[in-house]
Formats: sequence, structure tokens, C-alpha cells
Amino acid sequence: LQAVTAAFSEALTPAEVAEVVINYGISAAGAKAGMIAQFDKQPEILKVVASFGYPSEVVAKWQTVAFDGLVPLLVNDQAIGVIGLSFAMPRTFDSEERAFLTAIARQCAQALDRAHLYEQERLARTEAESAQQQKAQLAKAEERNRLAQELHDNVAQVLGYINLKLAMTQSSL
Repeated sequence: LQAVTAAFSEALTPAEVAEVVINYGISAAGAKAGMIAQFDKQPEILKVVASFGYPSEVVAKWQTVAFDGLVPLLVNDQAIGVIGLSFAMPRTFDSEERAFLTAIARQCAQALDRAHLYEQERLARTEAESAQQQKAQLAKAEERNRLAQELHDNVAQVLGYINLKLAMTQSSL
């Protein structure tokens, strides 16, 4: 469990979190295959984050399978997904194995939640940096326009003054 906890602490994306579960949880449970799925925007639809040992057509079918009889991934008592395990033969789990799977599921859920928050923060930072660059470009353009206007106004004033002096000089001759 310590190795799983350490691996989860380094996982930054949902795919990396799922890889930890696949590498540690499935082998520790003695499963022949497994997958991590999260609920999509619609709570009855699961989106597979990662899988191991299943043919791709089986994984594709999981995209529309309802949550039923799997190890839930809970964050604040809210199911965000499931861990599904398959075994070569029917199997029952003793209390220690159930506690271990529950602990892995809890940590996986927290790590997935953290990975999503990290991704949202990264996207927000990228958008903020882009907005900052646009703001800097706009400030440069405004400064150029201001300088051009001042230069134009100064030149126009000088030319106006010269024209006035010329007109005065011509009228006095």
C-alpha cells in the first residue's frame, strides 16, 4: 500500500493514475485483467481511462455500461468512477483483501480528482498567460498609436504655424 501511495503522489494525469492502479492493484489482487473508468458528464455513462488485459472491443462496450457491482471510486462520498477486475476463475475476497482494494480505490479516486484539478489549473494558467501576452501586445499597439498621434499633432501644429507666418508675411508685402 505504501508503494501505491507513493506512486499515486507522483501521478499527475488520469492516465498516470490509472497506470498505477493497473501496475499495482490488478497484480496485487491476482486479476487477469482490469480497467479504470470514470463517469462522463452523464452519470450513467462510464469513460474508460485505462485498461489491461481486455480486447479493445470489450473496452469499447464499457463506454455505455451502467455502474453495477464494481469497486467504486469515491471522492467525498460521491462516485466518480469504478475499478473493474476480471479473474480467471470465480473468486471471493476475505476482509483483508476487500480492505486493500477499498484503500486502493480510495487513493485512486483522490489521485484522479487531483489529476483533474491539476489539469484544470494548467489550462487556466495557459489561458492566463495567453491573455497576458494579448494584453501586452494591446498595450504596445496603444502606445504606438499615442506616439503617432502626438507626432502627427506636433507636426501639424508646426506646419500650421509656418503657414500662418507665411500668410502674414505675404499679406504684409
